[in-house]
Amino acid sequence: MAISKIGQNLWKIKVRVRVQGKDYPINKQETFFGTKTEAEQRIIKKTMHVRNGGLVFKSAATINRQIRIVRAAFNVALGLELIDKNQITNVRFLMEPEKPRDRYLTEDEEAKFIEMIAEHRPYILPIVKYNLLVPCRRG
Repeated sequence: MAISKIGQNLWKIKVRVRVQGKDYPINKQETFFGTKTEAEQRIIKKTMHVRNGGLVFKSAATINRQIRIVRAAFNVALGLELIDKNQITNVRFLMEPEKPRDRYLTEDEEAKFIEMIAEHRPYILPIVKYNLLVPCRRG
């Protein structure tokens, strides 16, 4: 038996028997969900699929993209009067984690920053002014 961690409180258990140096699975691989509730287990099972023998999780953005595609297909069918009602309109999107955003200095903050540099470290003032005036990007 081999146990490998595939997520937080999520483990994959492989049960195999070795005969003459060759591994044979006794039964299909099972996933142990740790302390997750039944609702969380159902969500996890619906959002993962098997690819190349391993469990791969789909992100919330991927699932939302697929929901949008299915919703659009139902809207087209509704427009062509093939169906009476779009059943997907009540499906809610999954929450996507917010990406960190860059914050820019206001003119007032920039003036205070330059004033502070001029007062405490005047020898780096030209470099700071240059960096504030020239658009740069990492990479």
